Amino acid sequence: MKDNVIHLDRIRRTKNPVRSVCKLAAEEFRELVIIGEDKDGKIQMITTMPEPADLLWFLKVCEHGILSRGVEEEDE
Repeated sequence: MKDNVIHLDRIRRTKNPVRSVCKLAAEEFRELVIIGEDKDGKIQMITTMPEPADLLWFLKVCEHGILSRGVEEEDE
């Protein structure tokens, strides 16, 4: 992968998309957070990050990226 995004358009068409995403993540990432809906309809999260502060920082960085659509303006 050339960036830190797993492009889901090709994965959605697989028979086991969760298994495919997890396999790709295991090959690419050192630490991760997985957020999703379980089979009972509850939002759940699992992570490899042992420190809550690191997890919160990671989630805030992701939130910022989502809200800004990943666009950062350079300082001139």
